[in-house]
Amino acid sequence: MNASSLIRSSIALLACAVAAVSARAQDFIFVNKQAAYVQTGPATTAPQATEPFQFSAGVDGGTATNPAPPNTLVLPNNAGTRTLTFGGEGGGQGWQIEQSFATQAAMDAAFPNGTYVLNLGGRATSVPLTGDLYPNVPVATITGGTWSNGVLMLDRASPVTVTINFTQNYLAGRSRLGIYIDASSGQGTDLGTENDFTASTLTLTVPANSLSAGGVYQLNMEANRAITFDTTSVPGATVIGAYSNRVQVTINVSGPPAPPTFTQQPSPQNVAAGSTVVFTAFANNATSYQWRRDGVNFGSPQGPTLVLSGASVVSGDYSVVASNATGSATSNTARLSTFVTSDFGRLINLSILSSIPTTGDSFTLGYVVGGTGTTGAKPLVLRAAGPSLAAFGVAGTLNDPKIELFAGSTPTGGNDNWGGTTVLSTAFVGVGAFPYLSTTSLDAAAVANITTRDNSVKVSAAGSGTGTVIAEVYDATPAGTSTATTPRLLNVSVLKTIDAGTSLTAGFVLRGQTARTVLIRAIGPGLAAFGLTGMTDPQLTLFAGTSQIGGNDNWGGNAAISATASAIGAFAITDSNSRDAMLLRTLGTGDYSVRVSGAGSAGGLVIVEIYEVP
Repeated sequence: MNASSLIRSSIALLACAVAAVSARAQDFIFVNKQAAYVQTGPATTAPQATEPFQFSAGVDGGTATNPAPPNTLVLPNNAGTRTLTFGGEGGGQGWQIEQSFATQAAMDAAFPNGTYVLNLGGRATSVPLTGDLYPNVPVATITGGTWSNGVLMLDRASPVTVTINFTQNYLAGRSRLGIYIDASSGQGTDLGTENDFTASTLTLTVPANSLSAGGVYQLNMEANRAITFDTTSVPGATVIGAYSNRVQVTINVSGPPAPPTFTQQPSPQNVAAGSTVVFTAFANNATSYQWRRDGVNFGSPQGPTLVLSGASVVSGDYSVVASNATGSATSNTARLSTFVTSDFGRLINLSILSSIPTTGDSFTLGYVVGGTGTTGAKPLVLRAAGPSLAAFGVAGTLNDPKIELFAGSTPTGGNDNWGGTTVLSTAFVGVGAFPYLSTTSLDAAAVANITTRDNSVKVSAAGSGTGTVIAEVYDATPAGTSTATTPRLLNVSVLKTIDAGTSLTAGFVLRGQTARTVLIRAIGPGLAAFGLTGMTDPQLTLFAGTSQIGGNDNWGGNAAISATASAIGAFAITDSNSRDAMLLRTLGTGDYSVRVSGAGSAGGLVIVEIYEVP
């Protein structure tokens, strides 16, 4: 836990006490000194290795919105003035100053005891802070567990009792005590309590099986003493001058796992009859998944993802039972409905917002046209917008993009400057694309009727320009005219080098009366099959609008993904341990995006692909 979090927690404990005293108090004007320690054995404490002492001052709360600066803290004894910074912990409102020190002497030299004055928007508030940090550090007596290398080792199957004993030194002024457990690893449920000081001991009992096996936790013991506690002098605010003391114990948990709990439930699906549908559910601690239809098990345990295709796509209520050695849990029920329609879900757009970072650089969008039983040409609109991105506040745009079209390796056309033609302007409206800035902008665009299967568009700069560009491929089939024989965009992709520490976002749109299953891949190591050196470890995150709905780092040789890739003709990834990223999902009609970056901020060449799964 960092210095800011330690200080915020101290103020929060005192704020809880304030809420019980004065319902009208919404702002907390504070000056706080805090010492932080770790306990590494049954009765031993030692200062943290770095920055164990923290000073903070400012104002937090609902009404401390944004007074006009300068907002300052005047130190006691003519020791100087400091500027407060706007922005609270976790995005909250407030003005604060925070600083950490290796020793108490260094903290007291920089921020001496005495009366501090906070000037906020013309309001001056005095906060006296006198005395010393707690002379005695709280030490926990822990019944249960064993110590190993400064870490408390617990078996989750056994209860644990934590008792803190205090002396009267802690009971001066208005005081609060907190004792709680943080799930540092993101597992389990936080446990804790906090009380006004009414006795010299406080006990926390951790029930058996309440912590997760393999979890790493922090036991936090925090004492706060308010030297200044004023709820009347500043309307709508409470003034606090406080000393705080924090001791932490690291806990590692072993023992049998907790029963599974679902973190992702299966979603209802409406699909075309005979098409592929994917149900996905995840549960913490699960070692096996058994899917059910209408309450009856079918097949062997299939894992967290159920893939149905062809004759196996049967309407009904689907659920899954997640199990481990300790117990099991049943997911919510998701309804699968099938329809006979020619207007089934399909890909209609791919957009790539990226950049031409250096002179002579380029990237390529690929698209495959067709589909079983389809005939005729596929009308498309292809664009590369640079100057027109200025309308969206995008800086550093590519001033003159160009596009080159290919069928396989054969050039079939292209465009440098779109020229403001009526044909293109009308096509933009027809596919719902944003308009270009003017008829003379140097953006690029073309319309095409595609009869070949494998196609691509190369995006680059005309001349030596660099900058941001959005490249787009639109299905220009008129609305309401799609039938079962209308060619579709079966696969859209982009091949692009992603710089270290950056990401690439591929947007895609699904339209039609039913959901569509898609296979999404970010391939880096797998490019070796083509003699290319790719990104060593790509990862992908899937969004619906701005909401994250899925993701993957390493695909792990997933059997369903491998079989699906083979069935739709995607090039094979033969190494099940490769660090390529893949995701198989059934998605309703709507706007989606895939963000791809390197795990650990790695960069490199990657191909991002979105396949229709029939």
